[in-house]
Amino acid sequence: PVNMSLLAKVSEGDARNAGHYYPLKIMDKSLVDYLNEAIIDGTISNATVAINGPLDTFPYGDGSGMFIVDADLSNSTFKFSPDWPAITEFNANLNFTNKTMTITGESGYLRDLDVTGVIASIENLTNKPNLDVIAKVKQHPRAISDLMQASPLKSSVGVTLENLIV
Repeated sequence: PVNMSLLAKVSEGDARNAGHYYPLKIMDKSLVDYLNEAIIDGTISNATVAINGPLDTFPYGDGSGMFIVDADLSNSTFKFSPDWPAITEFNANLNFTNKTMTITGESGYLRDLDVTGVIASIENLTNKPNLDVIAKVKQHPRAISDLMQASPLKSSVGVTLENLIV
């Protein structure tokens, strides 16, 4: 088998070009399209790409090699859904390790909500990817209600919250 060893670094890259660094061979086209549309702007302040192993078993879900992309995004805008407000001033770490992807929010805002600590992950990029999001919300109820009013949930959750908040 053909083996590959590669270590590359990127600094001060344009986050709009992040798609150039995705592991396209293992990623579902819809996920690639989603990420290309979701990352609006920002800077890839530091990124490392490491590949070591036989190419025929990439992305090494079987442990036969190592594949890592670890990138820090700074001052980015992330539009996770066309119908929702974008996350702004988003500083985050984007990590691909073999078949997984994890985005860890270090700071940023979804309207007036602080998204520090949000974690979005996909456990298996190769098999019908499922996005899991973990977020701890410690915000003023008015900020949550305002977000719901600016979202597709305006007519359901938004109305309910509007009636509950004094």
